Amino acid sequence: ISIEYPKVTYSSYQMPKEIYNAYEVALKARYLDSALCILSLRRTLEIICKQQGETKGDLIDKVKKLADKGILPSVLKDVSHILRIFGNAAAHGDEVVFTKTQIEHLIEFTETIIDYIYILPKKLEKLKK
Repeated sequence: ISIEYPKVTYSSYQMPKEIYNAYEVALKARYLDSALCILSLRRTLEIICKQQGETKGDLIDKVKKLADKGILPSVLKDVSHILRIFGNAAAHGDEVVFTKTQIEHLIEFTETIIDYIYILPKKLEKLKK
C-alpha cells in the first residue's frame, strides 16, 4: 500500500499503520479542505507522540517529553509547536484562511518529523546491513 493521491510519498511498511492512515488523510484533504488537512496533520503528530510512549498530558507536554528524551531535536520540537498552533486554529472553527504555502510547509514539517523518527532509522539500518 502506498499513498498515491496526490502523490506517492511513503509506503505503509515504513511507519506504524495509524500514523500512515492519519497522514494519508491529510494529503488527500490538502486540496479539498485546508482545515481538515491541518487537523489531520495535528492528529498525525498526536499519534506519533503516543507511538513513542507519550500518552499523558496535552500535545505541548508530549512533544516536550519527546524532545527531553532526545527523540526530537530542538528544531523539530519547534516545528511540532507550529503544527499544534495551526491545528488548534483549524479545530476552533474560526474564520481563519490558511494559505497554500502554509499548508505545504505544514505538510513538509510533518513529513520531516516522520522521516526523522521512522524513515531515516530504517534506511540507516538497511545500509548498515
